[in-house]
Amino acid sequence: MTAEIAPVVRNEAAKRADYDNAVAAETAKALAEAQLGAIANAATSTDATGARGVLAAAEVAVASAVEQRKYHQGRLTFEEQRTTPLQTMLVAVEG
Repeated sequence: MTAEIAPVVRNEAAKRADYDNAVAAETAKALAEAQLGAIANAATSTDATGARGVLAAAEVAVASAVEQRKYHQGRLTFEEQRTTPLQTMLVAVEG
């Protein structure tokens, strides 16, 4: 009779371990989602929180830096175009 019970007990122990692993995985998933934070929602005007909020803020900062770079590059190009004729004349005079 114990020979018949042993496989059943082993099977039950394996199923219990599978269940415990699944519960642990769900708990880890819930914790990871909590650490990520809420997703921004334009409809309700809520900002992202947690890691998602940090990512959203970083994306805004990068976009701002790119726009600043374009602006300053445009100023530099304009100044170079404005002063090139003067530099050419100066070189000709100093000759």
